[in-house]
Amino acid sequence: MAEFGTRIDWPLEQNFWQGEFEGREFGSGVSVIFNNWPHAGGGAALHSHPYPETFILRAGTVIFQIAGREVVARRGQILVVPPHTPHSFTNAGPDPIDMIDIHASSTFQTQWLTG
Repeated sequence: MAEFGTRIDWPLEQNFWQGEFEGREFGSGVSVIFNNWPHAGGGAALHSHPYPETFILRAGTVIFQIAGREVVARRGQILVVPPHTPHSFTNAGPDPIDMIDIHASSTFQTQWLTG
């Protein structure tokens, strides 16, 4: 029998998709972060995971730093970062970003690489 998580359980903001879903609570092998940054400069500092992370950019422009290389992603693009690869990302502006981050793990496992 399938278990269900509902949107009311995980969002940080009810007005847009922003929050985290950790799969282990529901017997899933994936975890998901829903990111929504309204202003340029929002993002995540340098970090890595022991599993791949898939980013689906639904709106806006994001500048990724992946293993020291800059990659610009725009609305409609999908980007996969391999396991153990240092990466960070920032809203390039001027538009808000709406991005879904899929972690290939039932739990979030993040190693922060900056202060």
